[in-house]
Amino acid sequence: MTRPIHDRMPVILRDADTEAWLDPQRDPEFLRGLLVPYAAVPTTDAIAGRSRSERQLALAAAVPPGFEADLVAEPVSAYVNNPRNDGPQCVAVQRTLL
Repeated sequence: MTRPIHDRMPVILRDADTEAWLDPQRDPEFLRGLLVPYAAVPTTDAIAGRSRSERQLALAAAVPPGFEADLVAEPVSAYVNNPRNDGPQCVAVQRTLL
């Protein structure tokens, strides 16, 4: 999902793994095991023409256990590029950028 934007992938944790990730006493090898790629959800074009149940199965198969298919890329202002900026303006969707 992030490849068109930049070459780094953010860490996306399951809710159940958040506490372990933030625990400074956790074994680094254990934490490395939490770093798994987030599967890309098939695009509409990739599943077009399939029955509803086939589309649901394709979407379910693409999402790792413990995750939900809730990632959406939205355009935001360049305001977010400055690390001194914080707040809701950083994530405000800018439809004019589309």
